[in-house]
Formats: sequence, C-alpha cells, structure tokens
Amino acid sequence: MIPASCRIGPFCTIGPNVVLGEDCELVSHVVLDGHSKFGRGNTIYSFACLGIPPQDLKYAGEPTGIEIGDDNSIREYVTISRGTANGGGLTRVGSGCLIMAYTHIGHDSRIGNGCILTNGSTLAGHVTVEDYATTSALGPVHQYCTIGKYAYLGGGTTVTQDVLPFSLTCVERNNHAYGLNKVGL
Repeated sequence: MIPASCRIGPFCTIGPNVVLGEDCELVSHVVLDGHSKFGRGNTIYSFACLGIPPQDLKYAGEPTGIEIGDDNSIREYVTISRGTANGGGLTRVGSGCLIMAYTHIGHDSRIGNGCILTNGSTLAGHVTVEDYATTSALGPVHQYCTIGKYAYLGGGTTVTQDVLPFSLTCVERNNHAYGLNKVGL
C-alpha cells in the first residue's frame, strides 16, 4: 500500500506485502521487500535494501518482515534484513533514527528511538540498540549483544559483549567503558 502523499523516485522496487506510511520518500533505486511496514515521514535514499531475506542459513522463506517507525532518515546502501522464524520473525527500527550509509542491521534486531548508526555500522542478528544510542563508523556488533540507552561507541569499536547504558565505550581488545556520556544524560 502506497499513500498518495508518498514520493517514489525512479527505479524503486516495492514488494506486494509492503505498507508505507504517509509522507514517505524513496529517493531512487530503493528495494523494499518482505512483510514490511513503514511509519510516516521516512526518507530512504538510493540503493537501500530493506526487508530483504536474512543472512541466516536456517531461513527457509518464511513470511517474516520488518517494522520501521516514523521520521527516520535511512541513507545510501543501508541493508535491513527481515526477521527469522526462530527469532520472532521481525526486525524493528524505532522513530527518529539516522541510519547512515552502508549500515547493515541483521535479522531479528531491535533498534530504539533516536538512535544514530553511523557509516559502516554492522549489526549481526538479534542485536538490541536501546534508545538514543550512537554507534560510530566501521563498528561491527556481535549477535545477541545489547547497546544500552544513550551509549556512545568510539569509531571502529568491535562490540563482542553488552555495552553499558550512558557510557562512552572504546575497544582496544575488549570493551572498556571509560566514562559517562554527560551530554546524553
């Protein structure tokens, strides 16, 4: 379903089970697939692929999907995989997020409200990013990890365990919180 208030640019592909909210914009060359539901006011930039099949060998074509909230900016080449049957069948992104270029959000992940996922953030399946957390460029996050609310990850930080809420975290070999995120507080 595509409301008349949406703006769909050239060469976009929208699957039969996709529902767009009011005032969404697909700039160009966007792929929306799966059982996908988008809130209002989302802007999705060129070559983003959302609701695509998960990168999970156990996935057998089950009717799974994604839910995206309102007023998100999803930049170029972002990929968001739909859920898996074993993981609840749904990948969720809240509202008011900035998801920057080349970010990958794996299957069954949960992204809160007001999050910033910067260029090249790579989230494996089953990752939780709580409200207003920020990942920095080129940082992979291992499956089943949680990034706490208002946490801020340093550039290139490899996350292999949960990240404390309100922390500034940088990794040399293991996660290490070295202070409070006073601005976020």
